[in-house]
Amino acid sequence: MRIEATTITVIYEDDSCEVEHARHLDKEPTIARLLDQLQKRFLQEQKESPDSEATKELKKDIDILEKGYREEIPKVVDDYQKEYFSTFLRVQLPKAEENYKKLHNWTNDNDNPGAEIRKAINELREQSYEEVEDNLNNQWKSAWKELENGHYCRREEALALKKRAGENFEINKKFKDIVTNRFKQLDDLYKKAEPLLDKENYKALYAYSLEYADILHEVKQLNTKEPEWLKSELTEDLRKYCLAVCKYFYCYKNSLEIAEREKKARDSYEKFKDSRREHFIREAQDIEPQEENYEDSSSFVKTAEQSERIPAKASWITNEVV
Repeated sequence: MRIEATTITVIYEDDSCEVEHARHLDKEPTIARLLDQLQKRFLQEQKESPDSEATKELKKDIDILEKGYREEIPKVVDDYQKEYFSTFLRVQLPKAEENYKKLHNWTNDNDNPGAEIRKAINELREQSYEEVEDNLNNQWKSAWKELENGHYCRREEALALKKRAGENFEINKKFKDIVTNRFKQLDDLYKKAEPLLDKENYKALYAYSLEYADILHEVKQLNTKEPEWLKSELTEDLRKYCLAVCKYFYCYKNSLEIAEREKKARDSYEKFKDSRREHFIREAQDIEPQEENYEDSSSFVKTAEQSERIPAKASWITNEVV
C-alpha cells in the first residue's frame, strides 16, 4: 500500500539550480516550520516577481499544503480513530479470522485436494504470480527512488516528483478507506469460495484460502497501526510533498529566468543583426580623410617607426625638420 522511500533531499549538487535559501529547508524540525519558511519565500517572490508563473504556482501549492496540514490530516486521523477500536479490531477482524479458519479446514484434508495438489498450487502461485509481482514492485520502487533522489534539476523531473509526492499524500489520506476495502475484499473472497464447498471444488477453495490468507495478514498489520502512527505517517508524507514543491519552484523559477535571459539576448542579437548593415553603410559615408597641417607647430607627425608605440610624453623633437 505504501511506498518505502528515503527522505527527499531538496539540494543535490553545488551547481544545481536551487539557491542557498533552500539548503536548510529539509532540516526544519517540524512541518509547521517548513511551511512557514515556504510562506516567507513566497512573500519575497511575490514582492520581487509578482507576475512570475513560478510565483503564482508556488502560491497554489502552498495553499494545498497548508490545507493538508491544518485540515485534512486531523480529519483523517479523527475519522480513523472513531472506527479503529469499535469497528476494525472488535468486529471486522475477528469475523475475518473466523472465516479464514473455515477456509483452512475445508482444504486441509489429505484427500481434498490432497498434499500433492496443494504443493503444486503453491508452486504455481509462487513462481508464476508472486515472483512476477515482486519483480514489478521492485522495478517500481527503483524508479521511484531514482525520481526522488536523482541528481538533476530539470523542470520536467521536478514536476513529476512533485506530482508523485502529492499523489502519495492523497492515497494515504484514505487510510481508513484502504482498511475498509481490505475487509470488503475478504468478505467477497469468502462469499465466492463458500459455494464451492458443495461443488467439492477443493482446488479452487485452496487457491481462495491462499489469497485470503495474504489479505488477512495485511489487514492484521494495518490494524496494529494506531491513530498516532497514522498521524506521523501522514505528516511525513506531507513533508516530502513540501520539499518536492520547493524543488519544483526553484527549478521552474530557474528555467523561466534562463528562458528570459535567452529571449533578451536573442532579441538584442536579432535587432542588431537586422539593422547593422544599414547603419554601417550610412555611417561609412560620414567618414572624412584627416588633413595633415605641416605649418602648425603644434601638430604631431608620427613616423612609421613611431606609430608602433605611443610615447608616454610628447616631445618637440618629433617636429624637427631634417
